[in-house]
Amino acid sequence: MSSIHLQLQPFALDSCNPSTLRERRRSSIRPRTLFPRLFQGANANTHERDEESALDDDVHEPNVQAIQNGHLPVQFPSPLVNAHLSGYSTNAEPTRHQDTLPRLHYASEPQTPSQASPTASSKNSIVDIPPVVPVSPPERLAIRLAAGYFMYFMCGWGDGVTGAVIPYFERDFQLTPLTSSLLFAGSTVGFSAATVLVEWISKALGNAHTSSRNRSFFPAIPWFSRTNPKSDIGAFPTQGRYLAIALFSVLHACFFVLMGSRGGYPVLLLAYAFAAFARGIVTVHRNLYYSSYSRPSLGYAYATWSFGGAISPLICQTIIAKGVPWNHFYYGSLVLSGFNTCFLAYTFRPTLKEFADDRETALGRFSDAAVKDSQTSLPSPIHRTRQPPRMKSDGGASPNALTQAVKLPYLWAVCIFSWLYCGSETTTQGFIVSYLLAVRSADRNTVGYVTSGFWGGITVGRLLWGRYNHKVTFARRKYIVLALLFVALIMQLLIWFVNSNAGNAFSASMIGVVYGPIFPACLALANDLLPHEVHMVSMGIISAFASLGASLFPFFTGTIATVKGMQTLSYMTVAQGVVLIGVWYLFPSLAPRRI
Repeated sequence: MSSIHLQLQPFALDSCNPSTLRERRRSSIRPRTLFPRLFQGANANTHERDEESALDDDVHEPNVQAIQNGHLPVQFPSPLVNAHLSGYSTNAEPTRHQDTLPRLHYASEPQTPSQASPTASSKNSIVDIPPVVPVSPPERLAIRLAAGYFMYFMCGWGDGVTGAVIPYFERDFQLTPLTSSLLFAGSTVGFSAATVLVEWISKALGNAHTSSRNRSFFPAIPWFSRTNPKSDIGAFPTQGRYLAIALFSVLHACFFVLMGSRGGYPVLLLAYAFAAFARGIVTVHRNLYYSSYSRPSLGYAYATWSFGGAISPLICQTIIAKGVPWNHFYYGSLVLSGFNTCFLAYTFRPTLKEFADDRETALGRFSDAAVKDSQTSLPSPIHRTRQPPRMKSDGGASPNALTQAVKLPYLWAVCIFSWLYCGSETTTQGFIVSYLLAVRSADRNTVGYVTSGFWGGITVGRLLWGRYNHKVTFARRKYIVLALLFVALIMQLLIWFVNSNAGNAFSASMIGVVYGPIFPACLALANDLLPHEVHMVSMGIISAFASLGASLFPFFTGTIATVKGMQTLSYMTVAQGVVLIGVWYLFPSLAPRRI
């Protein structure tokens, strides 16, 4: 029994004319052959082919001469090709009018040349299931992520130490809580300027000569072009990103120089404005890069930011306790800042492929002849894909992304939330040390470690969010953040009512843990709600509003504390926590549909 091989060859027969030797077979894709041929008139012969055999490729018409001689030709019906279940993934190839049954091609078995014919596939397929092609990651992705992480670490390094050194600012420059809170206002001015100018700066730095075959370290200026600027200068986005990141990381290093100079209160204000302006330009490009290529890395990036904010006050408080002036900490930070600039400049320089792709896109607005002539100047090893010209709006130019973004209601909703959140975060970490000194009579030589605990908590929260946020759906993200905001409100109430330095320090650390995922989740929410073409500008606007909250609310807190006392800190933080819960609750629970 085991040696017997059975092959099932199903076929469909429809006895339409039993008087003939060859029975009629019905077509599998011509439904009109099942109905009477009415009202066809002169077109009757046109569809005569539809009534004929559907197996012309496999079963031929009987030989009429052989029938007349009394010989019956043997009919071999077409077998079901590859009718065995050897795999789980199938491609159903729909039939033509010549096929009786659909042919099933299984992905796990080889196909003959006739079965894999591209001509037949393009003509026969009704439902085209394209093969899954793995998308290769962009060039230098790993090292660019690492450079971005260190850049965020340096941003947190300069940002986190503020809470620890504010008491020394007030002592050396005779400042009040009101005037010291104006330092955050300087940050707001810098971030606001960066938001308005980021698009223009990126485009200006991205100009390059399309006739050049070499990558440039300097942007092309239309007024100094030897040829017609309209035909020689194009937009190179990767060059604009590279120059923006490299140049403004140098500007961020100026922050440490100005702070270390100890030049007085006006110099402090200028330093905070420079640092915020540089961070506003650099972080917009980095946030866009993370959200485009590695969304889990956005949480890791802000975790390194908060890690820098946790380490810097720890080191600063330690050297101050040993009698070292506080401004020496900023001079020592120049070593890390210089390494940060070199690392960014090395990793984000456009590769040959990125340069070729940008050049090809810039040449898309020229004629095909001009493109063909200019391609000869590129090195031969570069493989390029021809890209169509950029589409323009009705007005003849690309629409302004900033104008388009400010018309979106969801953008303003996210901005309001980031404004409130960053105000609460900065108020807590900026004044918790002053609160413990004034209200709880804490030790001046150790109280600065509370700021490290707050930033350390944020680091833990953001690391966990970066590890698991890609598994969180849109709806679950809303309720997870809502629960975290409730925990933060409880911790703020404990700081208000529990008279304990250790208890307040623990509560501040727990606020950092639950606050950690909130801002990355807010940015991810913006990416889901807003169109892709406004992501870069919207990141800048959201960051500007976050900076505005980080300066405005500490200013209000410092003003009230100057008049009523530092115990009023909890009034502000608890009220902010309640409003944050209400605003986040109003966001949608389901992801919007993209048309």
